[in-house]
Amino acid sequence: MTLWLLFTALLATATGQGVVMTLLPPLGREVALSEFQVAIIISSSALIYALGTTIWGRVSLRFGRRRIILVGLAGYTLGTLLFTTVFSLGMRGFLAGLPLFAALLASRMLQSSVMSATPPAVLGYAIALTTPDRRLAAISRTTSANSLGQVVGPAFGGLLAALGLLVPLYAVALLTFLALGWLWRNLPDDRTLPRQPEQHTDHDTTGERLSWASWCYLIVAASLFSAMAMIHQTLGFFFIDVWGLSASHAAQRVGFVLMTLALVSVAVQFGFVQRSHWGAGRMLMLGLPALVLGYALLAFATSMTSVHLAMALIGLGMGLSYPAAAATATATGSARQQAKATGLISATPAVGFIVGPLIAAPLYQLHTTAPFMAAALLMALMLAIHHLSGIRVAAP
Repeated sequence: MTLWLLFTALLATATGQGVVMTLLPPLGREVALSEFQVAIIISSSALIYALGTTIWGRVSLRFGRRRIILVGLAGYTLGTLLFTTVFSLGMRGFLAGLPLFAALLASRMLQSSVMSATPPAVLGYAIALTTPDRRLAAISRTTSANSLGQVVGPAFGGLLAALGLLVPLYAVALLTFLALGWLWRNLPDDRTLPRQPEQHTDHDTTGERLSWASWCYLIVAASLFSAMAMIHQTLGFFFIDVWGLSASHAAQRVGFVLMTLALVSVAVQFGFVQRSHWGAGRMLMLGLPALVLGYALLAFATSMTSVHLAMALIGLGMGLSYPAAAATATATGSARQQAKATGLISATPAVGFIVGPLIAAPLYQLHTTAPFMAAALLMALMLAIHHLSGIRVAAP
């Protein structure tokens, strides 16, 4: 029951993020923001989110993870209402131009600074709740909420947008408020949980410095999302420029193929990872080659069937690789080192979505398929790092 409560916290957050990312471009156009201003809002909030998760991971160790999860959900609810209110003022003509942009940027960054409390606290709670031999399954169950949110969020936002562009944002605030109430009533205080045995490896650790093993797999996890962000940045332009689709038709195609990716990723995590006795290393040895193949196939795709096949391979690879990398990165060292690694692993999606678009944009100018091939090469490099690292941890 407790793991499902943690899953709910992440699902509410991920669904909200999916809605915001779907609506932000049309909302920006509605209040006369430039594409560059919208990009600044997205990148700046992602940066604040990434920095926040590293801090909140350690704060949760001191003040209790339950409290920090609730703080994150409350911050998301209030931050969404503030962000939506600023947009409403812009749409009504009370704010415009630079003041509107500054208010939106400030409100979104403020929201990100608080909502970033939830993911590291959820992962830390899952780690504290489970024994080392069940850690991979627990992390997979909780983090699969992110993949499910990528399915539910865009569909949820698109459906409610028919009632008005701001309606989905108000619905997100209600959703996170309901999740906050449910967890406040039912989630036990993690400080009363029995202490689980710590895992140790043959790597020396001092103070709070992370081991080489943790850093290797933090890099792998961040690279997974960097490659993913490169696809998000490129795919719509690719459909328009190469396949000659209209902007609206391209947006629909992007939504369908990203849903394929997310559905496969969720199915893999629920149907295989959580029930399998495979170790994290073995999952990475299968997941990373699937990503290499998927991104490479995307570069040479000539039909929607081949694009969906490529996305299914990418979903398979993400479903196997991210929970395995997360489990490995947080499996070494003392409790304080694991807490620090947990905060950092929670930041990897945001780091990926800061770095990935900045790589993809200039590569796309060189060649329309260059971002896809770069993503494939990046995954091949991560496979080499995993193969050559020689890391052996006790967690499966």
